[in-house]
Amino acid sequence: MKKTCLFSFLLLLLLIFISNSFAVTLNILDYPSEINNNEDIFTINVEIIGARTGTNYLGVELYKDSETDSFGETKINDNWYGDKEGKYYFPISIVTGNVATASFNARIGNTNLSKYLGQGSYNLHIQRYTSSGNPADDDQNDIKSVQINYILPSPTLIPTPNPTPTPTPASSPNPTVTPKPAPTKSPTPKPSVKLITAKNDEAATPEGDILGENIVSKSSSESDKIASNSGKSSQNYLGWIFFAAGIFLSSSAGLLAFQKAKEQKLLI
Repeated sequence: MKKTCLFSFLLLLLLIFISNSFAVTLNILDYPSEINNNEDIFTINVEIIGARTGTNYLGVELYKDSETDSFGETKINDNWYGDKEGKYYFPISIVTGNVATASFNARIGNTNLSKYLGQGSYNLHIQRYTSSGNPADDDQNDIKSVQINYILPSPTLIPTPNPTPTPTPASSPNPTVTPKPAPTKSPTPKPSVKLITAKNDEAATPEGDILGENIVSKSSSESDKIASNSGKSSQNYLGWIFFAAGIFLSSSAGLLAFQKAKEQKLLI
């Protein structure tokens, strides 16, 4: 039983030693303690211990405690890279059993700047990528604390142009419609027929419009009748006047004759 426990303990120590011998350690030797602007360039010096022979790639990452999203850019020649695949970052040649060192420039930049949460303390981490470009997540990383004082610029408010009001066309006045008087229908005069009794028992001929002759209206017939009655009345008055004058003259003549006869009797 004691031999079994001793064997298990020795096996555990061997596994720990083997795992440590294959683990890669990345130490940050030089870094900025303070960053004031996103365009400020700073230099990073690192050493890598325990990596196998080949080309590895290094990139800077800045992030807040308890945050997984990072920001930062690494300079390669004249270009700045951030949030890219591994082979875009700073290359370093490694030989097994040797300590590899590298020095490169970095900055906050503009890549993933939305992950920047304002002024404060941030973690500075160097991410190593293997020859295949995959991230080496099992490294024993040396993480440094950096004070960032960069103030994000306030967004520039672009005034919204007021829309130009579209002029409303003046409405044309509606033309005044002059009402047309309705045509007055004149009553069509009805022809009046008047029977005239001819002398000597002649047949009565209707008086009216025959084959286009003028039709005698009823109103004209009535006017003629009134005029005829007026003429007859005046003739009656004249007759009575002449009759009365005749009686007066006859009476006067008789009276004169009677007086003359009386005078002659007196003379005899």
